[in-house]
Amino acid sequence: MINCFTIHGGRVKDGIAIADDGFIHVGESGRSRKLVLVPVPERSIVVEKRLMSVETPMTIVLIRDHSGYRGSWRLAAFATHRCSLDGQKPPLSGGSEWMPQYECPDCGEVFTALDSQFRHPAAPARKLAASEVGIVIAEGECAQGRAGYAGGGPEYLVAVKPATFFSIRRSGRLYGGSTALNVEIAADGTPIVTDAWTTITTTEARNAWRAIW
Repeated sequence: MINCFTIHGGRVKDGIAIADDGFIHVGESGRSRKLVLVPVPERSIVVEKRLMSVETPMTIVLIRDHSGYRGSWRLAAFATHRCSLDGQKPPLSGGSEWMPQYECPDCGEVFTALDSQFRHPAAPARKLAASEVGIVIAEGECAQGRAGYAGGGPEYLVAVKPATFFSIRRSGRLYGGSTALNVEIAADGTPIVTDAWTTITTTEARNAWRAIW
């Protein structure tokens, strides 16, 4: 049975790579980075330098860095719909000034008075700590550029229960990639990754068909 997976670039791959030093690498070494060396657990199955199975009913997932160029990424709630307030300006603070900070009641995105556009992400967008997704085995950090100041984000090695749902929210230059990836840990423990916006727009089109009859 395979219960170890890697999520990278919006795709799921069986197993978790073991480096030449015999450890699982989570994150990177260097400036503005953090590398965690994770030992391969006992009572596990390794095939061709990949950890394939661990004796646990949980799914072991290594979530690699999903940062866009000069951007970052975070864990968030599973996206289900388009924010109903997308594009709307936040309410005034009482006078003629915008509120200094405004949290959208639908998607949960936070805007400030300095924002010129109010593009809301797929909803809900509540930030999740990795501990809300599962048991955190290790957390590393990746970065872009020699000095590490050109973007970057975390990497997580987590143990997750079946029927867990969460989202990967990406920022930066994605070159056509999705800004929101939904992740479902199926009943059999297999991770399923889908483009949240593709699912949302398909649902909207299906509902539009129904509305014309």
